[in-house]
Amino acid sequence: LKRPLRLFPKSSRRYAERLQQGNDRDKCLVEAARRWNGEREGYPEFADAYYQLAFPDADVLDDEFERLSVSVFGTLLSHMEVA
Repeated sequence: LKRPLRLFPKSSRRYAERLQQGNDRDKCLVEAARRWNGEREGYPEFADAYYQLAFPDADVLDDEFERLSVSVFGTLLSHMEVA
């Protein structure tokens, strides 16, 4: 590990879910940013002390974030069975 991955359970999943629902990339990023900032859920994901340590001043919702979100969560979501 040379650097921390920009993969976050809640924001990355939100991005991948919205993308699979057919939303455009910009709208998906807005939804991921809302989750990252805690606008609707109350507790922002960025408030995690480890994220703040790993990414003190970085814009974490970048191209790497998008690529990893789709690679990990997109794959998982596409293989989930809906009950």
